[in-house]
Amino acid sequence: MNSKLTLHDWAHAFGEAQSLGIIRTTPDDFIVNEIQSFELSGKGEHAFLLIEKCSENTDYVARLLARFAGVRQRDVSYAGLTHLRHY
Repeated sequence: MNSKLTLHDWAHAFGEAQSLGIIRTTPDDFIVNEIQSFELSGKGEHAFLLIEKCSENTDYVARLLARFAGVRQRDVSYAGLTHLRHY
């Protein structure tokens, strides 16, 4: 008896799938809206930007913004809670 399990064996350890489907396969399936816990006053030393991005991670976009603005990467930040909109 062969005691070695293959990846296929593990994938079906509890039997074959009863159904198949594809869930959220395109970037348009993932929409996140930032929820601010405060109102913007329009005054102060910070600039707030509304960024719409697709297929890019947030840290990468922050690095691009820092480079574009000519500031250190640590001077570009992002924070807040997010709300995933479901369709």
